[in-house]
Amino acid sequence: MKRTILILVMLCGGIIETGCGGGKGGAMSNFPAPEQPQALSNLAADFDAAASGQHIQQVWVNGYGDHTYIEYYTLTPAERLCNVLDEQQIMQHITKDNPRTYWGVGVPAEAWIVLSKRADGSWRFPGGSWSWQTPTVNTTLRAVYDSTPGDSYVMSVPTIQAGQTIVKQGKQHWLHKNSIDTFGCYGPTDAGVFVDAQQTITFTFTVENINTPMYGGPALHLEQNEANPKAYRENWWYAPGIGLVQIKPITSTDPNLIIKRVQ
Repeated sequence: MKRTILILVMLCGGIIETGCGGGKGGAMSNFPAPEQPQALSNLAADFDAAASGQHIQQVWVNGYGDHTYIEYYTLTPAERLCNVLDEQQIMQHITKDNPRTYWGVGVPAEAWIVLSKRADGSWRFPGGSWSWQTPTVNTTLRAVYDSTPGDSYVMSVPTIQAGQTIVKQGKQHWLHKNSIDTFGCYGPTDAGVFVDAQQTITFTFTVENINTPMYGGPALHLEQNEANPKAYRENWWYAPGIGLVQIKPITSTDPNLIIKRVQ
């Protein structure tokens, strides 16, 4: 009889939930509550550091051992783009040691990309300059999109939850000028400017696990999809507290062309 009573006391001490507790239906449990999805934040730490005045220099490597060099710095007042004057602006300058790698896979190329921070903490891409060479063309192209409202070219969101999908979509007209002698301001009717066809741009943000030299674990994944008329698609990955750590070039099917930050 004593042995039977001892077993019942153990069962009513919290190992099971029902049948004990004086008819109250077992109101307590010792099982832990399921974990809630963790939010990722501080995802554009490198952009934010540049906006605070730091000069950021990074080294990236693809699967072939080619190097891409990305630096970030603040813009001078004369360089700031007038379509986003109310936002913090930084420069993302991209060079490389082999035409095969990013940016401009397959040709000698260089890029100057302006990034601006919106009031909600997200970063977008309001304009830039690109220079590239082919056997028949040596081109320097300056471009900025018109002051289109909405979510055009949102490059990073301030936070995202595991399992969440954030979609930003907008339309814009690109204003092109074949010169990078200055940034600053120009409009669609200025001399030397031509207006590109309107494009629909969709940026999709999700959480994806990655493994890179700088970071391993859940990261913010951005898929950029320029639907009309060029159908360009590029993928970026951001690590919490670090920033951009992995890039898959436009429409690339070669996994060795993915670049990963190593420094």
